[in-house]
Amino acid sequence: MSNLGDKAPLLNDPAREATASMYGYASQIWRSVLIWLRLQTTERMYLEGAEDIDVIHGAGVQTTQVKATTENITLRSANVIEAINNAWLHQERNPDWEIRYRYLTTAKIGLEQGDLLGLSMAGLEVWERARRATDVGARNADAERLRQFLLQEQRISSQVQAFLRDSDASGVWLRLVSKVEWDTDAAEAPDVVKEIKDELVSWGAERHVPTVEAEKVTAHLYEAAWSVATRRDADRFLVRADAIYI
Repeated sequence: MSNLGDKAPLLNDPAREATASMYGYASQIWRSVLIWLRLQTTERMYLEGAEDIDVIHGAGVQTTQVKATTENITLRSANVIEAINNAWLHQERNPDWEIRYRYLTTAKIGLEQGDLLGLSMAGLEVWERARRATDVGARNADAERLRQFLLQEQRISSQVQAFLRDSDASGVWLRLVSKVEWDTDAAEAPDVVKEIKDELVSWGAERHVPTVEAEKVTAHLYEAAWSVATRRDADRFLVRADAIYI
């Protein structure tokens, strides 16, 4: 009798492997579960809406793009350019909403070649510094640096370029820089799962639910989030109460 453990897999075409994309989607679902558990009772979370995860609270929306990748990102990265374009489009399509765009990624920030910002500092770090700044002069100075960099690179969409050409630093900060958050070097999926289990154990302890039983809910939440995210209709939302009654 042959030993199946000795059998090698079939030779394949590495270009057709879907491992990375499957890991990325699983990471997105786990992130959805963690955000779901932390929703306020007045919030609603949409999956696969404007972005991977949209959390609506009143007239405001936190829309999140989730990327699991090991490559460093810069202001020149294709995914970053796409995120800037999408953040702008979401605002243009939804003028009645106060939209905050979050790019959540396991990638680290890299430094652009050429140091076109003149600060020996990564462009995305300058962006985050400007986004959080309370000093108007300092944040406008950084916003102007970012405006000039993006216009010189000419990688962003024609719509965003037109906005940058017609706006001053204050307008760029208000309409773009302050709206987009670069949440980099985020936890990998296994660490996110641990956070979820910790949340469930804490929730269970308040209700005298044994740790083992509380942790079992983790898989059910993943399955529920996956089911909602893959619905064909537009009814892809969850609220806090849905997690409680799983």
